Amino acid sequence: MIARSPMDLVLLDLMMPGMSGFEMVARLRAQPELAHIPIMIVSAKELTADDILTLNGHVQRFVAKGSIEPEGLTNAVRQLLGHNKSQGAAA
Repeated sequence: MIARSPMDLVLLDLMMPGMSGFEMVARLRAQPELAHIPIMIVSAKELTADDILTLNGHVQRFVAKGSIEPEGLTNAVRQLLGHNKSQGAAA
């Protein structure tokens, strides 16, 4: 399903039912047609040293749930997409 849906960014949690965020990242990066898409993780899970090693180079941004305001999340998404505030909210 993912490969059929064009996307500019993947925003996911590490703790999801049925499949961990780590597995999702691995699956996305294993598909050449999806490997270029930036991944941003928003999660309540505290990353261990092993988690950081696993995600290093595969995820562009990690945000701890509860540590960011909505505007901060919006700005982080815009930054990953290469947009800035002057380009409007249609991003």
